[in-house]
Amino acid sequence: MIYRFKDLKSATRNFSESSKIGEGGSGDVYKGIIKNGDVVAVKKLSIVAGKGKPDFKSELKLISIVNHRNIIRLLGYAVRGSELLLVCEYMANRSLDKFLYGEFPNTKHRVSFNIHCQPFDMWIFGCKGNSGFSARSTAEEVTQGIDGAGLTAIVTGASNGIGTETTRVLALRGVHVVMAVRNVASGTRVKEEILKEIPRGRLTVMEIDLNSLASVRKFAREYIASGLPLNILINNAGVMAPPFTLSKDNIEQQFAVNHLGASNGIGTETTRVLALRGVHVVMAVRNVASGTRVKEEILKEIPRGRLTVMEIDLNSLASVRKFAREYIASGLPLNILINNAGVMAPPFTLSKDNIEQQFAVNHLGPFLLTNLLLETMKSTARKTQKEGRIVNVSSALHQNGYKEGIRFEKINDKASYNGNAAYGQSKLCNLLHTNELARRFKTYNPSESSVIFTKREGVNITANSLHPGIIATNLTNNLGLTGWVLNTFGKYLLKNVPQGAATTCYVALHPQVKGQSGEYFMDSNKAEANATSSLAKDPVLASKLWDFSLTMTNGK
Repeated sequence: MIYRFKDLKSATRNFSESSKIGEGGSGDVYKGIIKNGDVVAVKKLSIVAGKGKPDFKSELKLISIVNHRNIIRLLGYAVRGSELLLVCEYMANRSLDKFLYGEFPNTKHRVSFNIHCQPFDMWIFGCKGNSGFSARSTAEEVTQGIDGAGLTAIVTGASNGIGTETTRVLALRGVHVVMAVRNVASGTRVKEEILKEIPRGRLTVMEIDLNSLASVRKFAREYIASGLPLNILINNAGVMAPPFTLSKDNIEQQFAVNHLGASNGIGTETTRVLALRGVHVVMAVRNVASGTRVKEEILKEIPRGRLTVMEIDLNSLASVRKFAREYIASGLPLNILINNAGVMAPPFTLSKDNIEQQFAVNHLGPFLLTNLLLETMKSTARKTQKEGRIVNVSSALHQNGYKEGIRFEKINDKASYNGNAAYGQSKLCNLLHTNELARRFKTYNPSESSVIFTKREGVNITANSLHPGIIATNLTNNLGLTGWVLNTFGKYLLKNVPQGAATTCYVALHPQVKGQSGEYFMDSNKAEANATSSLAKDPVLASKLWDFSLTMTNGK
């Protein structure tokens, strides 16, 4: 429906401050009462560079046709010159889940891209939570004033998306970032881009393929051999909903990657913000050239950024091991590990270890990498007396996995493979992995066969997971119509990349998170209790996954 601009202006009292209910990077939102008495939400869009009015109108007509309860209902729009308005249904402070499904949600009616999130007004209207931040806050904003100098972080999947932005912001804040990437060339390009912005940024690119457990072990050995400390580990890389694919270790692909990825999307923005805050960021990327380009771009903005591009292919456990070896050999400390990289909804494919790709890349690779680098983090925490942080980038879509949660006996079952459910399974693994890590950090048991760090040992390491928000990134490439809708209209209704990287940077750097472990965050706030599924809170399932993952990575 086309509204008259002057009617909406009147309905919002001339876009008065008293009518404003939210604000964000893409525009402010106002409560309006139109002539028929209906209450609506009016979003006054910021001018989109290079976006003509005809294109805007045609896209609005298309999204108006898409009438599904899982997509925010757009009532219409108004255009006056370069001023663009969106009119949506107004909803008071209620959860989006209740808005979509009523008082008693029926999961059978949810589609694969169902969004389960914090109150709706925080998500689209930009209202702030207890932390003082909202869904519209950017990574730079949530790390403002934070000095990351002296910290070393590994960001997986640092050569694109959220991983790149996380790397950039960490470098901006003075953190030395190790970019753990599958493509070293891509990671190097990202590094070079970041260094253009932050010339003093400390960025190191190392190779890791989370689709190969051998690659994960290689990465860990090399990292440990490097002598670098490790304060922060951000497990960001991942794949999302591919067709059935096996990793290089013969494991379903999604079950192994979401822990690096600094050369694109959220990974790039995370890298940029960390560099901005003085963190030395190691960009762990699959494509070194791409990572290097990102590094160069970031250094243009942050000339003092410290960025290092390193190759890692989470699709190969051998690559992960190689990355770890090279990192350790470098002598770098490790304060923060951000497991950010990942894949989403590819066709059924096996990793280099003959494991279904999403399971391999989104879970097993980061799981192995984290274990291989724990000694470095332990040493760094003791030497620097700074809290080490492991950050696993999960997703609200962990609730949209298989009914039984994790199909331990059918990880590589092509016949029953569902790309979206497999992605949800891998994201559930991220949460369970985080929770089990947190438990093991707090509980000392000499009989445990795996590495355990405890406060009793004088080591201070936390593990937390997060949902970055619904963002149109290259993860959605395999989602078909759903991906097209998200990519086409995401710029109007969903988070942009800087906003998507905010929660990762908040959890990695902000003092408000100090001492918190085993928590799940959304929109730069601790998530509400109902934001995670009952399966994600199951300690027995978490322990079973831990043992299963140890077996899967043993010798690979």
